[in-house]
Amino acid sequence: YSERHAPTYILPLYQASYRFQHVVNLLIVQDGDNSHYILIKSLTAFLKVKTKHTGADRFTCDFCFRVFSSTLTYLKHIHFCNTGKPDIQMPEDQYLRFRNFRFKMPNPVTIYADFEAYNSKVGEGLTENTKIICEQKPSGFGYTVVSPYPGFSKPTFVYRGSNASDYFVERILDECFEVRTVLKEVKPPYSALIPLL
Repeated sequence: YSERHAPTYILPLYQASYRFQHVVNLLIVQDGDNSHYILIKSLTAFLKVKTKHTGADRFTCDFCFRVFSSTLTYLKHIHFCNTGKPDIQMPEDQYLRFRNFRFKMPNPVTIYADFEAYNSKVGEGLTENTKIICEQKPSGFGYTVVSPYPGFSKPTFVYRGSNASDYFVERILDECFEVRTVLKEVKPPYSALIPLL
């Protein structure tokens, strides 16, 4: 290691290509043409001064200088740094599935919506190489409000007309305002409303 750019940088001058079980770290101190090697007994303690770390012990990788506060993560990293292969175990099943259903919280309100549109021909070009062939224009929409709580669910609403997109925004904003006013009231949980037997 060289301390030429100290105190800002400590740079490795040479690293062995083979990963030995015991690593010897040396610091070279240079003064003009004179140089001297000093044994670094603990790289972690040596770098701790440079990083101004105080408190709990930390672990430093001799090969890449990464610093770890946990022994477990340090040992996992050493395996990766020595072999060059990540220690990641992929699941045997190729599909990920959600299994912790007990942690799910129901949405108080869900709105399912769908638009219907038709293609309208357009004959204008933006540039010499780009031409707009058609434009989708909304002709109608439908939505339904679903909730596990009583009183929130609503029947499906369907609308057809030339101003479908504007009317959809108005309807959804009205629904959101109505839901927000109800949810602002603090009430006991639904399970607390069921009388105990």
